[in-house]
Amino acid sequence: MALMVPESISSSASQGEQILYKILREKLPDDFLVWYKQVVESNSIDFLIIAPNFGLLIIQVITWYPSQINGTDINKIKLFNSPEKNKKIELKKSPSYLDIPGRRTRKRSIEINEEEDTFSVWTNPYQELIDKLLVKLQKYHILTHLNGDNQQKLAFPCNYGLFFSNITAEQAQEKKIDKLLSLSQIIYRNELFYNQSISSDELVNRLIKIFTNTFSFPRLTHEQIDTIKAIIFPEIAIKLVPASLHSVPNGIELKNESYVFKTLDHRQECIVRSIGDGHRIIYGVAGSGKTLILLSHAKLLVQQNRHQKILILCFNRSLAAYLKSLMYEYSNQYNSTSKIEVFTFYAWVSSLIKKIPTPSGFTTEYYDGILGEILLKQLENALIKHKYDAVLVDEGQTFDPIWFKCCVAALKDPEHGNLMIVADGRQSVYKRNNFTWNSVGVKAVGRTSNKKLKLDKNYRNTQEILAASWSLFSNVIDEENLTFDIVKPTDAVRRGVNPILHIETSEIYEVESVINEVKDLAKLGYPLNDIAILYRIADDQKKVLLKSLIKKLQNLGIETDWVSENRESEKKYNIKNSGIKIINTLGALGLEFKVVLILWVQDWEFSIPPHSESDILTCRRLYVAMTRAQDILYIFGSGNSKLLQQLQYSGNFTVKQA
Repeated sequence: MALMVPESISSSASQGEQILYKILREKLPDDFLVWYKQVVESNSIDFLIIAPNFGLLIIQVITWYPSQINGTDINKIKLFNSPEKNKKIELKKSPSYLDIPGRRTRKRSIEINEEEDTFSVWTNPYQELIDKLLVKLQKYHILTHLNGDNQQKLAFPCNYGLFFSNITAEQAQEKKIDKLLSLSQIIYRNELFYNQSISSDELVNRLIKIFTNTFSFPRLTHEQIDTIKAIIFPEIAIKLVPASLHSVPNGIELKNESYVFKTLDHRQECIVRSIGDGHRIIYGVAGSGKTLILLSHAKLLVQQNRHQKILILCFNRSLAAYLKSLMYEYSNQYNSTSKIEVFTFYAWVSSLIKKIPTPSGFTTEYYDGILGEILLKQLENALIKHKYDAVLVDEGQTFDPIWFKCCVAALKDPEHGNLMIVADGRQSVYKRNNFTWNSVGVKAVGRTSNKKLKLDKNYRNTQEILAASWSLFSNVIDEENLTFDIVKPTDAVRRGVNPILHIETSEIYEVESVINEVKDLAKLGYPLNDIAILYRIADDQKKVLLKSLIKKLQNLGIETDWVSENRESEKKYNIKNSGIKIINTLGALGLEFKVVLILWVQDWEFSIPPHSESDILTCRRLYVAMTRAQDILYIFGSGNSKLLQQLQYSGNFTVKQA
């Protein structure tokens, strides 16, 4: 069974589309990917098919009836009253005249039946579309013939076909539309409507015949398929990374400076495309791809309307800088001119209000409320041209309740505008008062997405890292979270090695142990950008130790990037900044790294089991730190710490003791 995007078809689709959707879904093998009703290069495409041993094929469903066809020409069909409103058409009307002997006089005030006189000319746009795709796909070495005489040419076939769902082969001959394309590129009503018992092999062979340039080629790799997907659907692209030997088929030599795209997987893409308009709240576990889904939703909105004004908000500066760098990279890659702004809430306030009160003398909760009130008044009086078509909030559990009122007020249409909030109640690392969505103006009834979107699956961490992180909550007293759902992870999709717990005799020796592990990681070839050293807080004594750590690493030729050194360094965070990232836990919320080394774990000490709100917050913050690791997690601790003992005897770590 093929993987379909979307996973179901609307009952309002034409009969021909419904039948073809069903046949493709049920008869194609499970390594086939099929997209229905998506936009490609500004063209609405009915079906786009990709498979490793197949290639890329576009099929457009044509719903005309024989009686509508008035004539054919090369790549053109003249139609009476065409229902194909979404095709490229050129409307022409014959002028109507009064029948006066000896002269022709145009009618002025007499009503005419325009429907009878209206016809359209359909011009085939799909060859031009295929040509555009070929040019884009051939720019990536990974998708071209890397060896032999056909270098720089696409390494797999790419073409299009038409399915006339209301016209038989005999009627096509009568109307001469069978000359429009080669015979194999056109599928008629009688071929599929009366042959729904077609086998999988028969269907694949019939579709292969649509390729007029078919040839044998090595099976496409997962990385090649992802790259094709990203080029055609840039809204699901995550990032461009250097290709590896696994990126090309066996026996194919990899060219220098070859790159591949990482994309959303099928499940995540279906989620993005299923998100409707209006107010939407999405809950999910750490590592379920909430941030990626939010960014892809923003890109999809741009694809649908390049004039939209979009605001992306989050809490911490390093995450805002990360999101901004991703959107900047996307805009450059695809020449997007859409207005997408990325701010922390505090930076958003500063951009709109010149004089704001200083936080000194206030608690954080009280100060956040003051800022929200000030901004809300400003937004309520703002002109609509200064507002947004869409507001997207990442890590919503970090927001003060009144901030959501500001998000609603910032919309051009507060009632029905596009407001998307993604959150994880388990990562509520700041003290916030409970509230109801209705109290802050968010229309959440029937619009919260949890089980429906199945964001209980962890994509970021290995099963071993997830098990170690989630075990922190085994003794946590049940919490009542009235606002943000807590989703329990059901599974991590990858296996790996156990996290390693280093038990040292002092905090200084913890630093030395970190240096030794980093040296080994560098020898193993891990890119420095993919490594992060996390800590909870840095008082004056810890800052001295961190500076010593940085100096010793630099003396070894290992570059570092102290992201959390100060506010300015946090604002400058970028995915392309070189060096090992050194960052505090709160600054790391929303980020991820292949390797994470957590320094001074005893600083997260909390009562076991945690009873107080403070202990639960601390537990959550350590959970956030641990779940930043994609592949490898090291934890370093020392001293007489009950937390360290709990980790040591949990059975989730490989323990190395000094």
